Amino acid sequence: MGATHCYAIDYRRAVMGADFGACRLIFGEADGFPGLTVPPEDDGRLIITENDIRYEIDYKTGQKTGFYLDQKYNRASVACIAKGRRVLDCFTHTGAFALNAAAAGAVSVTAVDISEDAIALARKNAELNGLSNKINFVRADVFDYLTELAKSRGAYDLIILDPPAFAKSSSTAKNAQRGYREINRLAMKILPRGGFLRHARAHIS
Repeated sequence: MGATHCYAIDYRRAVMGADFGACRLIFGEADGFPGLTVPPEDDGRLIITENDIRYEIDYKTGQKTGFYLDQKYNRASVACIAKGRRVLDCFTHTGAFALNAAAAGAVSVTAVDISEDAIALARKNAELNGLSNKINFVRADVFDYLTELAKSRGAYDLIILDPPAFAKSSSTAKNAQRGYREINRLAMKILPRGGFLRHARAHIS
């Protein structure tokens, strides 16, 4: 690798600090090298740091593709309001929102995902950060779980929804919209007055 490439890597390491491990070494136009992407050398599993939380991720065979770095500041914003609250993290995947909430001092955290592999990975990430005793992991269909919780308002006062893409094509967009509306409706039924709902993303354009 040439000196210019090394400079780009050193610059990114200096700017990113502990979060550097979550980045590609060279990422095309963003680093001034159009068409060139240099991933870190690994076997498809990485341990990265984001917001002082460590994660093991599986970007080759995991439930989703890797780790959504675009959610960094959303996760940080959840940490800002989690202290002293009862937190429910739906579609937890790697456990990222749950981990940020637990590390920030939430009274209790429940992380839910339908995937057994996702729950296993999230548990591992909790262990990696010494937060295993602060998070309750539940393998369940989020729609079913929220439906049951909606029968008794007030179980949580901060709910995070980070759903996968419900629509894979334009032909399923209407069904996806109904799905997003439904999980938000259920979450709002659960929350007490003054509670917080954080919907991390929308997947319909």
